[in-house]
Amino acid sequence: MNENYLKILNDLNHSQRQRIIESNRTRYTISAMSEKIKKDLVLVKFDVKEYLDRLKKYKVNRSPYQNYYDYDLELDFSIDTKNPESINNKIYDDRWYYYKAYHYQKLGLFLRKEVPPFKIRLSHLSQDIIYELNQFDLKNRRFVLKQAISRIFEDINFDLYHDSVSANLGVELVD
Repeated sequence: MNENYLKILNDLNHSQRQRIIESNRTRYTISAMSEKIKKDLVLVKFDVKEYLDRLKKYKVNRSPYQNYYDYDLELDFSIDTKNPESINNKIYDDRWYYYKAYHYQKLGLFLRKEVPPFKIRLSHLSQDIIYELNQFDLKNRRFVLKQAISRIFEDINFDLYHDSVSANLGVELVD
């Protein structure tokens, strides 16, 4: 009986060590994945001229004093679009996800009761990242995506992100 007890104790110790190793490996994988996703998203650029043309199309039936960001159309009606250079300065650069994150913060969308999810297009991610994301369960996948977007928000305004945005930020993958 004493031998069985020792064997059980050894098995428990071994499985506990395996869980710790697995936990450390998972933490590293999640951190590395977040950074890979951020690097992919930073490379996504948008054409300012084409963007302004889309804005013009949607501004036809709207009050000129109405300012908002339409997350379904991913159009920002809060900036002066008569001056195209206003998009291409340090705040309005042509990196799509930085642009979206900046306007998410600027318009205070995280203060609303129903915060719109921050959308990531699946087509903006590499095939390797999509494959790796599929290896995670739903909880870890959401966490990894939120961490990647969090790093973009932190680059824009670290204090504002940690003071108020982080609690309400939700991330969603879309086609």
